[in-house]
Amino acid sequence: MIKNLEEFKSHINIVDVISHYMPLRKSGSNYQACCPFHEESTPSFSVHEKKGIFTCFGCGAKGDAIKFVQDYKGLDFSKACLEIANIINFNLVYDEGEVIKYKDVYKLLSEYASSLLEKEASKYFEQRGLSKEVITHYELGVLPLNYEIVKFFESKDALKDAIARTLLSEGDNGLYTIFANRYLFPIKNKFGKVIAFSGRAKDKDKQPKYINSKASSLYNKSFTLYGFYEAKELIAKSKRCYVVEGYMDAISLYSLGAPSVAVCGTAFTLGHLGLFEKDIELNFLFDNDKAGKKATLEAVKLCLKEGFYNANVVSFSDKTIKDANDLLLKAKSFEDSIKSLPILKYYILGILQKHGFKDDLEKEKKALCLKEVTNFLNSIQDNFLKQSYKEDISKLFKTKLSLKKQAYTQKSKSYDELEATLIKSSFLNDDFVSLVKLFTDESMFLTTKEAYKALVSDSLNSDLKDISEDESIYIEPDFYFLLSNFLKKDFEKKKQEILDTSLALDSKLAELKVLEESYKQKQSELMPF
Repeated sequence: MIKNLEEFKSHINIVDVISHYMPLRKSGSNYQACCPFHEESTPSFSVHEKKGIFTCFGCGAKGDAIKFVQDYKGLDFSKACLEIANIINFNLVYDEGEVIKYKDVYKLLSEYASSLLEKEASKYFEQRGLSKEVITHYELGVLPLNYEIVKFFESKDALKDAIARTLLSEGDNGLYTIFANRYLFPIKNKFGKVIAFSGRAKDKDKQPKYINSKASSLYNKSFTLYGFYEAKELIAKSKRCYVVEGYMDAISLYSLGAPSVAVCGTAFTLGHLGLFEKDIELNFLFDNDKAGKKATLEAVKLCLKEGFYNANVVSFSDKTIKDANDLLLKAKSFEDSIKSLPILKYYILGILQKHGFKDDLEKEKKALCLKEVTNFLNSIQDNFLKQSYKEDISKLFKTKLSLKKQAYTQKSKSYDELEATLIKSSFLNDDFVSLVKLFTDESMFLTTKEAYKALVSDSLNSDLKDISEDESIYIEPDFYFLLSNFLKKDFEKKKQEILDTSLALDSKLAELKVLEESYKQKQSELMPF
C-alpha cells in the first residue's frame, strides 16, 4: 500500500501526465484529442485540468490520471502510480516503510558534464560563437572516458539507477555509456527536467557525429522539442518561435535573440504543436536539402490540418549563410538575413509550381491547377483568410471564384442564457459550484438540467462539456451578482405560476408568502459571501 497516496495525487496534473503519452489541444477551458481507447476521426476525448479527470464521449472511458496510465499502458494501480511518480519526480512511500526513490541520474550526469566544461569543451562551444552565459543557460557539457563516468556514478551511489535508466550498459569490456568522450546536450521536458541527452563527437572524423538517447518512459521524441524549456520565457514575451533541425541551430538563434527550438531527430508532430498556444507565431527554418524541404511541407500540412495558420516558412535570403550557427559566427543581423512566407501562401505556391503555372499555360492544365487551389481554399477554416486569398487567386487566374463559407454553429441557442451563464461561470471554480449546490436545485434548470446534474455531482457529460467550451456563452466575473439574479428570475417565474393557478385567493396569498420568505432568506444568506 502506498502510504502517501493522497499527497501523491495532489501533485499530479492530469494534462501534464496525459500529454506525456499523446497530444492534447486546448478547447475552451478543457483539452481535447482523438480517444486512444477506440478508433475515431473527430475528437471526443476531453480532459478537464481543474477537476483532474478525462472523459471519452465516444466509448465512455473516464477516470483520473492514474486510471489513464493503467488503461493506456496496461498496468496495475501500483505500477501506474510508480510510472507517474517517475515522470513527475515524486517519491512514493509504502506502508512497510520502503521509499521508492530513484536517483535522478540524468540530472547527475548533466551536472557532472557541466562541471567538466572548462578547458577544451568551453573552448569548443565558444569557437561556435556561444557566450559563457548561453553555455550555462543550456547546461552544455562534456564527458570523459567510460571508466571515469562509471566511477562518478559509483561515488554517487547511483550505479544501479544509471543501469536501470540505460545510461550505462554492459559491454565486453564492462560498463559503458554511448555518450563517453562527447560534448553533451541535455534534453529537457517542458518543466525543465533532464529526460535525455544528445552527444556530439569530439573528433571531427568520428561517426556518428551525434548520438541520441533512445525513447523511454520519460522521453518521447514526438512530444519533446529541444530548447523549449530554455526558450519558453522568450517565446512568451515575443509571441513567436523558430523551429529548426539542429541543437546548435536552436542555441545559435537564441543567442541572436530569436526564441528557437529543435526537433529531436524526427518530424514536427501534433505532440509538438500542442506545446504552443495559438497566439504564438511559429516559423519553420529547416535545412534547404531534400529532407529539409520534405520536413517543411509535412509541418505545413500538419498546421493547416489543425487550423493553426499563425505560422511561416522561413529561409535565409543571404545565400552565403549555411545555417543558423554560420549566421551567428558571421555576426550578421538575423532579421535582415531571412525571408518568410505565410504557410497558406507557401502551400498555394507549391500547387502552382507543381502544375507549372504561367499565364500562357494550356487551358486544361490551368483548370486542373485552379481546381486544386480552390479545393485547398475551401479547406481553410478561417473565413477572413479564405476571402483574402480568394481575391488574390481570382486576380491571378483572371476569373471569379466561388468558395464555400465556413459555417459556425451556436451550441447555446437551445439554452436559457442565464442558466448557461451560471453553469459555465461556476464550472471552473469549486467554491462557486458549492454555492450552486447550496442555493439552487434541479427544478430551477429547465434547459440545462443534464448539465446541472453533472456539475453538482462533480462529473462531466456532453451537455456540461458543450456549455463549458461554447465561446458564445459569457463568463460573468461577478458570480454573486449572477447567482442573485438567477434566484430573482426563479422567484419571479414561480410567483407567476402561483398567480396563474385556480387556487382560492387565500391559498394563493399563503403560497406567495412562503415563496417570498424563502427567496428573501436565500438572498440574505448569499450576502455574506
